[in-house]
Amino acid sequence: MMKDILLFWSKVVIRSDYLLTYYAVVVILCISQFFFTASDAQALIPMYGIFSSVLTTQIITLHQRYQVEKIFMISPLSNRTLILWQWLFSFILTIPALMLLVGFEKYIYAETPICKILLIASIFQFFAISIAFLFSTIFSNQSVSIIMIVIIYFLLMLMHGYKLEMIQYIAPTLNFMYPDYINSLNLMGVLTICLGSIAAAILFSKRASIPKEKWVAGCFISIMLLILFSLHLYEGYKEKELLIKPYQSYTFEEFTVEYKGVSQEKANNYASVYKDITREMKGFGVGNKIYDTLKITRVYSIPSKDRIENIISTSGDIVEIRPYSNKFFEFNYGYNITEDIINTLMSETWKTKEQTNCYEILKKIIEQKVILTNKSSLFSNVKKESMESLEFNTTELYVKNFLNVLNENPKNAYQYIVKLKAI
Repeated sequence: MMKDILLFWSKVVIRSDYLLTYYAVVVILCISQFFFTASDAQALIPMYGIFSSVLTTQIITLHQRYQVEKIFMISPLSNRTLILWQWLFSFILTIPALMLLVGFEKYIYAETPICKILLIASIFQFFAISIAFLFSTIFSNQSVSIIMIVIIYFLLMLMHGYKLEMIQYIAPTLNFMYPDYINSLNLMGVLTICLGSIAAAILFSKRASIPKEKWVAGCFISIMLLILFSLHLYEGYKEKELLIKPYQSYTFEEFTVEYKGVSQEKANNYASVYKDITREMKGFGVGNKIYDTLKITRVYSIPSKDRIENIISTSGDIVEIRPYSNKFFEFNYGYNITEDIINTLMSETWKTKEQTNCYEILKKIIEQKVILTNKSSLFSNVKKESMESLEFNTTELYVKNFLNVLNENPKNAYQYIVKLKAI
């Protein structure tokens, strides 16, 4: 019986025009991503999910479109077996989309191990297939199911970036932002949703089934919901645990590093970048205050909207860094640690437009030198290549003079800005 059903699915789907259309659109999507910036291209990842979920919905509802629903209703196959085979069949047909997604992500994250990218993309594909089962079962109308699927992925596109952290345990695209530092709790949460969706498809199926199967599916859904709720409670537990946990400290070069909630290796990474920036600032004659203490505190609650994109602040003689996501441990693709620290240390305002413009150029030059010299060995070749092309094309005489100072006598760069008068 199962063999006959699989043959039926295979013949119908493979001969269908929408399968060819699906593959063509996915290929076009992959190619189009190369014309966007890395950040914008990443925001298009939910589109892969839309196509995979819609194709899965088409497969799930084959018996409805070809008017063999009655045969399915009276078939001796259990709901569990039928859904399992439908899931596997959907996964096989969506493998091309998975491979294209993995290939593009490897292109973006060239130095990230392929196994990590494959893991993240596979979990995303599991989500795309499983969520289609949930909506196709709840809504008997196929169009409504597809609309709900599109809404979910559209919201993921809108929330791409820092906003995804607000739903960090259920966002299937979260780990694409920092594949080098995978959020394991996110993987657990997304897998929980996948398994819960399959269980819900069994529970709410309109096909006749034995009561035990429905009962087991209901219990399984309850367990999945409990796991998701536990992940949320875990966040609060870790936050309270950190409040009473003392800081560990050590001396790094000429300043003190205090940290808690992160490993010393990660604290060293922040300290290395901070040291490189302050050294370059001195090299350009910047006399701004150099803080004696660098404090790194891992937090688990999402900060307020005005702080969500900036995790660095100063107080007294302390520079404090409060990463709330694994995203902030990755310095090459998403979070620009050098720019953030430089803007914090060089936050002074100037009286004239000319001074402000030159000061912004100086900050970019410092950022470039920190990344290109890469004394801390934290920046990838891709990151360094992105900074090599930094140019300042201008016809303004004061900018040209400032660039000459930067090249010939960099220690006088800051004083040049101080003495610069409005034109």
